[in-house]
Amino acid sequence: VLTLLVDRAEEEDIKEALLTYHFLQKGNYEAVKMEKLSADVELFLSQQYGVDVSFDAGEAVMRLSEDGLLSEEDGLLRVIPPADASQHLERRWIQGMSKTPEPAAVDTGF
Repeated sequence: VLTLLVDRAEEEDIKEALLTYHFLQKGNYEAVKMEKLSADVELFLSQQYGVDVSFDAGEAVMRLSEDGLLSEEDGLLRVIPPADASQHLERRWIQGMSKTPEPAAVDTGF
């Protein structure tokens, strides 16, 4: 059950990051006024899917920034273009996989 909850939480984080990335790619949002970004995502989800959610873009903005996909320029939040983002994330994935230690050999006693 715990694994299922963690998996669902990770999926939600990814969905939030994707929605935030999309809106930042399409519009101009001030870094100090993230409530506008949150409100735009909420409105989109309500109009397109008929769901009312409380969306907090803050965590998604932090995640995008930590992943190197977002920066702040002249007070505006900017994301890198999709093609560049794809390449950047692929490089990060490969680097992360190369740092993964090999599993330890298990002594079975045979």
